[in-house]
Amino acid sequence: MNIYSILKNLLFRKWRKTTLNKKLKKIASLATRSILYEVVISPKPGLVDRFDNGSHSDMNIYHFINSAFSLQNHFENYLKIGYEHSSQDINNLFDKLRKEGVLAEKSMFEATDNVNTHKGLNFAFAIILGAIGYYLKLNHKSKYIDFDVVFQIVKNMSKNLIEKDFSDINESNAKSYGEKLYVKYGILGPRGEAAGGYAFILDKILPYIQKRKNEEYDHEKIFLEVLILLMTKVEDGNLIHRGGIGEWRKVKLEAEKLYEKILKGEDIRILLNKYNKVLIERNLSPGGAADLLCISIFLNDLSLLSL
Repeated sequence: MNIYSILKNLLFRKWRKTTLNKKLKKIASLATRSILYEVVISPKPGLVDRFDNGSHSDMNIYHFINSAFSLQNHFENYLKIGYEHSSQDINNLFDKLRKEGVLAEKSMFEATDNVNTHKGLNFAFAIILGAIGYYLKLNHKSKYIDFDVVFQIVKNMSKNLIEKDFSDINESNAKSYGEKLYVKYGILGPRGEAAGGYAFILDKILPYIQKRKNEEYDHEKIFLEVLILLMTKVEDGNLIHRGGIGEWRKVKLEAEKLYEKILKGEDIRILLNKYNKVLIERNLSPGGAADLLCISIFLNDLSLLSL
């Protein structure tokens, strides 16, 4: 090989690496932006937004902003870990992502003065972004992200997760809140969403967002509606932690009634302002639904991204 060919190959490799890094930065930025969008969408019942802190006395909108930016580099790292994964064993990829997730969680707590703003969401983004990175490696010429393929990777990564994390858990050794929920109620929380490939978001929420957008519906109202729909469905550990299983089930029913009123033409902002006061009075916060709202915003934006 002559010197010209060597230089040409080196330049091509540098160009490809630069192009890849730009792609990964774009995708990581969308993840960060989705956190910022989610927190400013208002009014959100029981949740931190631009109007108030909901049922949270220990956090405000600035904690969420700080948290978002503290996670940005880790989001990019999740993508890189997925892209650089060389083993055929997808479980090894999850183990690598989990290690980075611990570092991301540490960054979050440092940025928020030990306030837990996005622990559950960090888990979701770790596994989704890792799967996207792995997808890009296998489909490096792809101009768009094929969600069916990506979320099959997510499911493959997650299918042994529940058994691995919960197989030996019982009432006497359950330590984390997630473990205790599983033992007492069989609630799987974020692990269950991942193991199911976030099917409700893919099958119901993303088409719903597109339908509303085609109707030229106000974007903030679309995402408020999405939040209510998620509240009717999600195994929300945050609600259960604050109010118990009965309050979680009650909120699901209340969310269904709210959605029925919205479909009949009642003003969603007036309804949610009133319901916000109700949940504050009961000290309830649908944080699990808020995390999935964030994922929904991210995936909607990602579906429009040309690589």
